[in-house]
Amino acid sequence: MKNIEVFKNISDITDKYDLGRHRFIGSGADGRVFKVGSEIVKVFDGKANIRYKGVITTSDFNLKSFLFPKKLLVVGNFLAGYIADYFPNDILSLMDKDFDNTYEINLDNLKRSRENFLKDLEILTDAGIYADDLPFNLLYDGKTLKAVDTAKYVKTFLADENIYYLDVGIRRYLKNFNSKYKTSSEDYFEYLKSRYGTKIYSK
Repeated sequence: MKNIEVFKNISDITDKYDLGRHRFIGSGADGRVFKVGSEIVKVFDGKANIRYKGVITTSDFNLKSFLFPKKLLVVGNFLAGYIADYFPNDILSLMDKDFDNTYEINLDNLKRSRENFLKDLEILTDAGIYADDLPFNLLYDGKTLKAVDTAKYVKTFLADENIYYLDVGIRRYLKNFNSKYKTSSEDYFEYLKSRYGTKIYSK
């Protein structure tokens, strides 16, 4: 059963969780994200056009690779926000805040992380669920790949494209290390290793 908290409006969510006193960690096309303890609270800008009853939560799938909402914050029949676990130490997030230090990605570790992520992704794919916007919502701490911002995942024939978009996301992530795209992630790992060795660096 989904964990749901009902509000009259979005301002009530901001007040209830006192978001003005918590660390703002980012925003996307549709909302703002705050770190509250070991969790994040995402609040949509205006009423999101997402009916909450179709939103996938941890009560539907408990997969380590996907940070699905633990609690839905609802206004009327629509999703106004959600609470999910926070994933610390994403390498790109650290790079964005720290230009003085060098960051590295071990390609062998990333390849293993992809394989582990793929096992969970295949469970969603077999259930016909499309991981919407996956290339733009992958986090990686050097050991584990995580997918965030999952509220728009839906059942659709596009689920067959999930693995393709995972690879697009990995290539997009690695492009931040001034690398070029290749045809597939598998080839891409070998290409980078042949050119740079096991590790690539931010500078």
